[in-house]
Amino acid sequence: MRRGSRSSWRHRRRTKPAEIDSIDPPLRCPACVTNGELPRLDSFTSSKARAFLRKGQAFVAPASSTIGEMVRWDFEHLARHLPPTQRFDVFKVVDRLVMSHSLRYGVPASADGGSFERSAVSALTFAEFLAATEAYEATRSGGRPYLGVDLLRRATKRQKDLALGQVGSSLAAELRTFRMGDLERAGMPPMSAIHLFVGSRATCYHCHYDLNPNLHFQLSGRKRFIIFPPEDWPCLYPYPVHHDLDRRSQVDLDKPDDARFPRWREARGMIVELNPGDCLYIPPLWWHHVQTLTTPCVSMAVWFYDDQPMVDRDLMPSSGAAAHLAALGGKADGFVATVDNGFGGMFFGLSAGAASLSLTRWAEQVVAMYLVDDGADGKAGARAQDSGEAYAGDAKEHKVAAWMRQLGKHARGEAMDDERGLPALKEPFVQVCAAIEATLRADLGGRAERVGPWLRALVHGRFRRGS
Repeated sequence: MRRGSRSSWRHRRRTKPAEIDSIDPPLRCPACVTNGELPRLDSFTSSKARAFLRKGQAFVAPASSTIGEMVRWDFEHLARHLPPTQRFDVFKVVDRLVMSHSLRYGVPASADGGSFERSAVSALTFAEFLAATEAYEATRSGGRPYLGVDLLRRATKRQKDLALGQVGSSLAAELRTFRMGDLERAGMPPMSAIHLFVGSRATCYHCHYDLNPNLHFQLSGRKRFIIFPPEDWPCLYPYPVHHDLDRRSQVDLDKPDDARFPRWREARGMIVELNPGDCLYIPPLWWHHVQTLTTPCVSMAVWFYDDQPMVDRDLMPSSGAAAHLAALGGKADGFVATVDNGFGGMFFGLSAGAASLSLTRWAEQVVAMYLVDDGADGKAGARAQDSGEAYAGDAKEHKVAAWMRQLGKHARGEAMDDERGLPALKEPFVQVCAAIEATLRADLGGRAERVGPWLRALVHGRFRRGS
C-alpha cells in the first residue's frame, strides 16, 4: 500500500502538474484589510534581524543554510523515510482549519452558536494521508487532509533536552542538520518545540495569534500569510480567554459580518508568500491568516520560551501589562522588548501592541480568579499545559464575560447591574475593581488617569451583551 501510494502520487504529479502546483488559491480575505508586504531582510542573523526579533517586529528572511538537509522534505521524501506504521494527527479541513483547545485535548467542544466548524482529527499513517489527499484532489469532497508531526519537544521548561518525535532514524539524522546554533546567534530564547506541517493547495488556517515567538520555515512548496499586528485586536474581535476558541478571531474573513463586527475594515495586514528556504518570524500575539498555495506544501514551526525558562508561562499576560503600562507612564523610552518587571519574569519579543493585547488577557484572568467555583465549568476538559493553554469549559467564559461588561460600566462611570443576577464572586465586585486598578496604578507610577481610559478601551466592542 505504501509503495503504491507513492507511485500513484508521482504519476499524478507528472501527468497533471498545472492542477497541482501552478494555480494559486484566491486571497481568503477582503483586499481592503491588506496593507502592503511584510519586510524582507537579506539575512536571518543580521543585526537588523536581531533587532526585529527582540522588539517584536514580524519579518521574513532567507534561512536555507539553517535548514540543512531538511530543505528536501517533500511528500515523496517523507513517504520514503517516515516510519510506515506510525500514525500522525491528520485534520479534515472542510472550510478552514480551526483548532480548538477541546479538540486538542480530546474533549467534545461545547456549541458556540455554530460560528466555525472545528476541524475533525484522526490518526493516519503517512501512506494513508497521501491516499486521502489523492482522494480529495480527485473528488473535492470529505475535507482536505492536513497532517502535523512533532519533531522535537520539551515537556517543561525545566527539562534540559528535547524529546525526539516518532520520525524514524533517517529523518532524525536529517533533523540534526538543522543548525540550531544559528537561532542562538540570532538572539532567540530557549527552544520549546519543533512541529512539521504537511498539506495540500488551498488549505486555509483560521486567523489567530499565538503566545510564544515562532519561526516558520518553508521546506517545500509555497505558503501565503497575512500578518496583522497585535494592536489590531479590536478589529479582529478575539474570543474571550476562557472560550474554546481562545486566541482565534470571531470574524469570518471570507464574509465579514458588518453588524456583529463593525470595526473589521480597520484591520491592516501585511502579505508575505513563503518559498522553500524562507523563514518567517511571527512574534508573540501577532495575528496570522494562513493559506497553502501548492501541493505538496511542507513547513516547520520552531517555538520558543521566554528568556527565563524557570518562570511559569502563565505570567506572560501580566508581564505584558507591566511593560505596556510602563511605556504609557513614561518609564520606557520607545518600549523595551525584553521586559523585566515586578511580576517575576523577562519576556522576549513583546511589541507595545502585543503588550496591550496581553493586558486584556491579564484582566480576564484576574476576574476569573475571583469566580466562585460551583463545579459547572466543564473542567473535565481542563489540562495543565506549559504553554498556558487549558480549556476549562464555556461556563467560565460566559461568567467572566458578564463581569467584564460590568468592569466596562464601572470604567465609564455607569451604574452596574445587580450583583444578585450575576455569577457569584469570592469578593464584592468593587473590591475586584479596586484590586485591578491598584495593580495598574502601581505599574503606572501612580498615574491613575491612565487606568479608566484603558479599561474602557478594553471592554468596548469586546464584551457586548450576549458575547
